[in-house]
Amino acid sequence: MGCKAQLSLATCIRDATYVGVRGRTFEAIIDVNEVFQWTSKKRNERSHRILAILVVSAFSTSHGNPRLASRSAHILTLKPLGEKNSVFLILTLLSFEPQIARIYHRRDSTGISLYYVLFNLIIATELFTISFFHLVNNRCEGSDSFVHDPPNLGDLLNLAHFTAVWIAWIIILLLTIIYSPITRDTSNIMLIYISFLTISLIPLFLDALFADTTDPYHKWVLGFFSAIHMMFINPSVFFLCFFAMGAQAREIIRHRHEDSALSLLGLAVQAVLFAVLSVTWSGRLVFQWDKIPDGNFLNWRVFVFWFQAVGFVVYDYAVFAIGQGLLLALALRHLDVALTGGSLWRVIFLKTDGEGYEDGVVGEEEERRPLLG
Repeated sequence: MGCKAQLSLATCIRDATYVGVRGRTFEAIIDVNEVFQWTSKKRNERSHRILAILVVSAFSTSHGNPRLASRSAHILTLKPLGEKNSVFLILTLLSFEPQIARIYHRRDSTGISLYYVLFNLIIATELFTISFFHLVNNRCEGSDSFVHDPPNLGDLLNLAHFTAVWIAWIIILLLTIIYSPITRDTSNIMLIYISFLTISLIPLFLDALFADTTDPYHKWVLGFFSAIHMMFINPSVFFLCFFAMGAQAREIIRHRHEDSALSLLGLAVQAVLFAVLSVTWSGRLVFQWDKIPDGNFLNWRVFVFWFQAVGFVVYDYAVFAIGQGLLLALALRHLDVALTGGSLWRVIFLKTDGEGYEDGVVGEEEERRPLLG
C-alpha cells in the first residue's frame, strides 16, 4: 500500500520517517504553496523546504530511489530514482584528494600555477552560483530550465556536486597560496576572486537571507541577475578553461627539472572522470526540448539557447577533462626522469620519496653519478 496525501511540512517529515522505517514504497505529495507560506512568515526557516525534500528522499532511497514524477508548480511527487548521481558525487570528491594530499604532505606548492587554480575556482564558482540561483533564489518564481519545477532529489544532488567542486578548488587555492615559495601574486589572486564573488555568490546569499520574495519587484531583480550571467558572465568564464591550461602548461615547462607538487594521479583521474561527467550532465539538467518545433533541433539559435541555459556545464566539464589530459601528457613529456623498466604508471601512481625522486625513477643528474664511489 502506498501513502499518498497532501502533507504539511511537519507531517511530511513524520510520515516519511514512518514509511521509510517500515520499508514500504510510497508516493509523497507536498503542497509547496504551504511551504512558501512558512518561509515567507519565518525567514530563518527557508531551508525547511529543502529539508523536507531531503528527508522524504533519504528514507525512500534506502528502499527504492525517489524520482520526481510530477512537474506541477504546486505538487511534488517522489518516486524511484537511480543512485548514479550520488556515485558521481563521491567520485568527484575523491578525484581532488590526490592533489590536496600532495600539497599538504609536501608543504610546498612548487609547480602549480596560482592562476591555473584561480581560473578553475572561478569556473566552479560560476557553476555553483547558477545552480544555487535556480534552486534557492528562484524557487518561488520557478524555472523551466536547469532544474525541475519544483526541484527533485536529482537537482539537490546536482547542487551538492557543484558545491563539492567549488569547496575543493577553494581548499587547493588556499593550500597553494600558503605553501607557495613565491608570494608576489597572492594579493592579486585574492583580489580577483573576491571581486568575482561580489557579482556572483555574495548577491545570492544576501538575497536568500534578507530579500522579501513577496515583493513584486523581486522577480525583476532575479531576472536581471540571470540575464547578466546567462548572456555575459558565463560565456566569458567559459574561456577561462583555456587560460587555466596555458598558465599550468607554462608552470610545468618552467619546473620540468624540479620535483613538482602537481599530482599526476589527480590529472589522470580527473581527465577520465570529468569526460564521463560531461556526457551525463546533458541528461541531468532540465531543458525545454518539448517546446522546440520539430525539425529545429539543429538550428543555431536553439544551440545558443541550449548552451546559455544548460549546455555550458557540458562544455565546461568536457574542456576541463581534455585540459587535464593534455597537462598530464605535457608533464610526462617534460618529466626529467628515466623510468626503470619503462613503466609509465610508476610515475603516475607512486609517491615521491624524501629525496624528491619517484620510487624506481631517477633524475638525469642522479643517473650520471658513478655507480661506485
